[in-house]
Amino acid sequence: TARLMADLAIAAGMDRLISWHPHAGQVRGFYGSMPVNMLEALGLFVHEFRRFERREDVIAVAPDLGASRFVTYFGRVLSLPVAIASKYRPRPEVSIVTEVIGDFRGKRIAIVLDDMVSGGGTIYGIIRELVERKGIEQVYVGASHGLCVGQALDRLRDLHDHYGLQEFVITDSIPQTKEFEALPYTRIRS
Repeated sequence: TARLMADLAIAAGMDRLISWHPHAGQVRGFYGSMPVNMLEALGLFVHEFRRFERREDVIAVAPDLGASRFVTYFGRVLSLPVAIASKYRPRPEVSIVTEVIGDFRGKRIAIVLDDMVSGGGTIYGIIRELVERKGIEQVYVGASHGLCVGQALDRLRDLHDHYGLQEFVITDSIPQTKEFEALPYTRIRS
């Protein structure tokens, strides 16, 4: 499908692609010799969470292997330790966290970063795991893209009400509903 979209865009006369934090960098290859600029969200999230730099009670968490490189870079920039979750999906919209690898001794705050929040299943699973089994008290989430469909709104509310979700930072790469924008702990960045 990605190849088809690239072919259609090229046939329509597109001569450059600028993309914000793509889900898979391999997409670049479908555009051949056309200039492709894939913007990353590292600078945005470093700026948003700079207040946690070098804090000994904070850990950065990758909710899955796909986010591990990004979160590792984030952790290095802010001098924070990093943890990585292992998960599987038994069916759509359901994410089961099987393990979180990292040193949580003395950690009260977690910053979870991902490229996309769709139905919120991954974020929901990892935050519950962090609070229930790792002793985390406060959670901050950053996501480059917010589809926020299905159960996402209800899951975010439950995470805020019962699992220490303090802030959800998301970009406007996908327009949000008024109901989502009205959540007091959500910050939408351009």
